[in-house]
Amino acid sequence: MRRVWGGLAMIGLAGALAAPAAAAPLTYCAAMTLPPVIYLDKNLKPAGIDVAFGDMLAKHLGRTVVWENVDFSGIIPALISGHCDAIVSALFIQPARLKVIDELPYMYVSQSVLLRAGAPKLASLDELSGKKVAAVTGSATNIQLAKENDALTKAGKPPIQVVDFPDNSGALQQLQFGQVYAFTVQYETAVYYAQLEPQNFEVGIAPFFKVPIGVGVTKNNPQEPAMKAALAAMIADGSLTRLLDSYGLASDVLPPAP
Repeated sequence: MRRVWGGLAMIGLAGALAAPAAAAPLTYCAAMTLPPVIYLDKNLKPAGIDVAFGDMLAKHLGRTVVWENVDFSGIIPALISGHCDAIVSALFIQPARLKVIDELPYMYVSQSVLLRAGAPKLASLDELSGKKVAAVTGSATNIQLAKENDALTKAGKPPIQVVDFPDNSGALQQLQFGQVYAFTVQYETAVYYAQLEPQNFEVGIAPFFKVPIGVGVTKNNPQEPAMKAALAAMIADGSLTRLLDSYGLASDVLPPAP
């Protein structure tokens, strides 16, 4: 079952960009299991960097906001089937996705590896050869593990045994109980869990694979031009940089378009 939250995004400086005259709510699909990027707080309300970003985007469009919580593995089908207007959920931009949806880039993220507390640090992913490693289906780290396995196979080494999960919760549980050796996940999330539960987890490798993430919209979406213009305005006027800086992530903002 999907959980839905509504919130007010007041008209901002770019209110002229609002597309529908009736200012219908802007509905976002998100997998709220990736703190501090996007998650449910102690009151089960949407929170995190992506929530603040999504609200800011809606403010520029003069729209109200509704958040729908869906499994990450089903987030693109939910968009295509019309359950939401856009995806705001740390969605890594990749060619396979761009064949079925459009993505409007708004920031960078990096990847990392979460280990059990006390485990030896890793110098590179190939040290996971032959080990069970958790990953979220369709995530950037999942793709990186597939590439690493290609390299390991060519080198004659055992591949990483990738165990896929629909979201973080199952992967974290399996890591905590030693059922997997590591969990490959977004760097910001790895740091969050290592700080939240240092007795259980540690960040096991330096951040790698810095990639842009984007707002997902359906192909030929009439709202896309207004969203693009709003994003460009947020980058150009520095408001997106200030937002990311408030989370200690100013270096992850995209440069202004030339």
